Amino acid sequence: MKATLLLCIAFFISTSAISQLSIDQTGANYTIDFDNSVSGINDGAFAGSGFTPTPSTGQLNSNGIIATGLSDGDINFGDSNETADFARGTSNGGIGTGGIYSFETTTNNFALGIQPIGSDFTPGSFIIKIFNNTGQEINAITLSYDILVYNDQNRANSFNLAYSTDNNSYTNISDLDYTSPEAANGSPSWIMTNKNTTISETISDGGLMYLKWNSDDVSGSGSRDEFALDNIIVNASLSNNIKNVEHPLKVYPTPFNNHLTIKGNNIESVTLIDLTGKTILQREKISATEMILPTSQLSNGIYLVRIAKYNGTIITKKVMKK
Repeated sequence: MKATLLLCIAFFISTSAISQLSIDQTGANYTIDFDNSVSGINDGAFAGSGFTPTPSTGQLNSNGIIATGLSDGDINFGDSNETADFARGTSNGGIGTGGIYSFETTTNNFALGIQPIGSDFTPGSFIIKIFNNTGQEINAITLSYDILVYNDQNRANSFNLAYSTDNNSYTNISDLDYTSPEAANGSPSWIMTNKNTTISETISDGGLMYLKWNSDDVSGSGSRDEFALDNIIVNASLSNNIKNVEHPLKVYPTPFNNHLTIKGNNIESVTLIDLTGKTILQREKISATEMILPTSQLSNGIYLVRIAKYNGTIITKKVMKK
């Protein structure tokens, strides 16, 4: 009987450790990109097909991520909802029905999305649960994430981050507050804003942290823009001297129109070249992890982006304007 009880306890502890994003080492990046499976968060590329504690391909794991503020109700960690507001499927944007989507913001790049309406996500939130499985106390979390907005409507909405260790009392990080533009873009496309911070908070071994993105109407009237959350990177440290998050090199959107975004660490220069070898645009001595090239004046066609890093590496990517 005692052996059986010990086995049950061990099973429960093991199951708890993988029922959400489990951090089992410090100094490592844990990335949620909604394209690849992450234990406790999603199974395969997110397809907007609902939340369940036993997800199939394309679903989110409700043990580790939930949503609140929908007209179909809230779900708690471990609940299931695979219909209606919680499972609106995939879209490129420009839709009107409220609920949770998998937005394909660039080709084959999916993100956790929401179309807010009067009865959905105004207010509402996404919450991710993180489990400290390192075997020791964590003293800081470095966090990076991308907010994407399809600005096709004349209303501004917030998308702000707060954190908690008990999913009850939350601390807002005002430096990360974000509000979408009120005025609609005449030629809307997905526009990305990166946010990053270090959260100085003690998480005991076996303890939890909750990350909560809150949204609500701010100004304007009428319908609302689509929002998406992507590329969430979590890095735990034993002290506040935590290593910087390494942003993967990205060049997007493709095809592009009025702008081209380059994102990554340690970029020294970016050069845009046409197929004749002529330099069209160049930026040097870059200190930011993200830059946007204005490209509305360029003719449609194929271009090369040459990215030089401070370590001497040169990367060339082919892009297209149309």
